Amino acid sequence: FSTEQDVQTYTEHNRLSCSVENMGKRTRNKSDKNLKNKSTTAPAEKSFEETFDNLKFEDPYEDVFEEEDIVNPDEGMKMEAEEDEKEKASGKAWTPSDGLNKDEVLEVDPTAYKMLHNLNVEWPSLSFSILDDDLGSNRTRFPHSLRLISGTQAGNGKNSLTVVQLSNLGSIEKGEDESDEESGDEDDNEIDEDPMLQFVSIPHDGGVNRIRTVQTQLSNKTTTLAATWSDTKKVNIYNLNEPLNSLETHKKVGSLGKRPVFSYGGHSSEGFAMDFTNNPSNPSNFLITGDCRGEIHLWNMQNNCDFSAEKFFRSSVKGVSVEDLAWSPTEGTVFSACDTSGYIHIFDTRAKNKAMLSRQVSKVDVNVLAWSEHVTNLLACGCDDGELSVWDLRHFGGAPASSSVPLARFTYSKTPITSVEWHPTDESMLCVTDDVATYLYDLSIEDDVTTEVKEDNGKAGVPPQ
Repeated sequence: FSTEQDVQTYTEHNRLSCSVENMGKRTRNKSDKNLKNKSTTAPAEKSFEETFDNLKFEDPYEDVFEEEDIVNPDEGMKMEAEEDEKEKASGKAWTPSDGLNKDEVLEVDPTAYKMLHNLNVEWPSLSFSILDDDLGSNRTRFPHSLRLISGTQAGNGKNSLTVVQLSNLGSIEKGEDESDEESGDEDDNEIDEDPMLQFVSIPHDGGVNRIRTVQTQLSNKTTTLAATWSDTKKVNIYNLNEPLNSLETHKKVGSLGKRPVFSYGGHSSEGFAMDFTNNPSNPSNFLITGDCRGEIHLWNMQNNCDFSAEKFFRSSVKGVSVEDLAWSPTEGTVFSACDTSGYIHIFDTRAKNKAMLSRQVSKVDVNVLAWSEHVTNLLACGCDDGELSVWDLRHFGGAPASSSVPLARFTYSKTPITSVEWHPTDESMLCVTDDVATYLYDLSIEDDVTTEVKEDNGKAGVPPQ
């Protein structure tokens, strides 16, 4: 320091600083004691003024972090397989013997089908017929197409024939894990367009009991004819060329194309039995029809769809109805008939009003017949009690009726058999329908079926075939 006065000034300054510091310590100690003894309210925060450049962010939700379960891929696949097995175990294949409760609904299993399409009709139909086309048979490549004709049983009396064309019918989509031997044709089977339905309606006098079709040559032109049994006791013949052409050209069908080319009222009652010849190039023995009074009428075709028909046979048993008729696939003059007396008859058109062979095959009505085109000695029939039987005509008339045994007999159906049809290419397969379901029988697997399959079918009540 330069002078004594400077030293004295420095000393006084330090003494003042220490006093102020000690006073601050005493004040803080006193405040701490007051906080312990008395709760105080925190001072209000200084107000925050929001501006466009200085915004205050408030998050109304708190961040919640959940721990994720780490699953082993192998365990995940195992769990999915177990779930699939449980679903399969819970599902059950339905059979007609199971019945169906009011609260039960059948679900379609798409793995059972290669193609499945549904359509609804306005009125019930007792009969339909597949129409031939020029696209060939045994088609397997998608998309498929189909032409058919059906007849209505309308309650209001306004009945009609419906000529239908279905096209762009694609296959069912398969799952990713399903292996397919025809995977090479996968691109060909993929259909981008929706299925298409076209139809032409033709007015019909009365309900249609049965309808049959045939292709024949008229004036060097392929002609499709349809025969209908009406509940007005008439049989009508229609030329379907114009309606079929309208489905291709989208032109309107004229009034003449919607009228029958021939109508026959010679039967004394309505009927259901009807069949076209297997040799349509032969104008004689072209069509046979049977009615509910046991009469069979034989038709011959003249030129330009002009027909002549006459009574060929009438049953001597009162109250017998002819239920179905079928021409022989090899002999143009031979046909079979079944009736409500349980008999099957074999006729020859060269012997009028006389059956060549007769055999009682059932104690109830025989409803339908089918003569095999591949094994021509086999005749299948379905009865009112649900029995389906296949007969060998080589042993049909020799043995007494009491000792006659069919080649095969099935009693699985419990309701009347309504139709039976042989497969067009497989000689051992049959399609059968009753009031409940449709059945496919394969007669060739009878001797080859394994014991395990027999046991499984036996539990379900299903025949091995």
